[in-house]
Amino acid sequence: MKQTQLELLVLSAQNGNRNSLALLYRYFSPKMRQFAMTLVPMGDTDDLVQVVWMKVMKRIQRLDEPAVFTSWLYRALRWEAADWHKHPQNKNRSAEDDVGDLVASEQNAIEEESEVIIALRQLSIIEQQIVNLHYLNEMSLKEIALSLDVPVGTAKSRLHRAREALRIVLTTKMEKDNE
Repeated sequence: MKQTQLELLVLSAQNGNRNSLALLYRYFSPKMRQFAMTLVPMGDTDDLVQVVWMKVMKRIQRLDEPAVFTSWLYRALRWEAADWHKHPQNKNRSAEDDVGDLVASEQNAIEEESEVIIALRQLSIIEQQIVNLHYLNEMSLKEIALSLDVPVGTAKSRLHRAREALRIVLTTKMEKDNE
């Protein structure tokens, strides 16, 4: 979706157009779920995304600048994940808690996944998040910086380090495959 289309949808949603909000939901929800997997256990990602959208519906009129909607949305997702981790029932849980379920489902899906996706899972959480936002969500460095609440230079250096880490993981895998 082009930035101008996005801004028009946001403006329309701010004026109460439910169809515009539904279009935003359909466009962003799958990408948000994927990003949420780096924040909370896999079984909780759908709930997290739904809570964020409920809050977006109530607060979209407060957004002064429609051009920053994407960053605002992902920042809300990060904040909601932080709140999720504060609840006593979730204190000792993390994204790693789903390892058993994940291993079983990954063995079935591993043939379907690209080597890049498998390599991404070997990166740190911060590296996974920055790659996810930049490449899978097609966010600019400025949008990523707003979403992660860091300076643009920090987002740029994190992306550079994540690319380098990904290159090393993929190179190592290729070398092992060639042996």
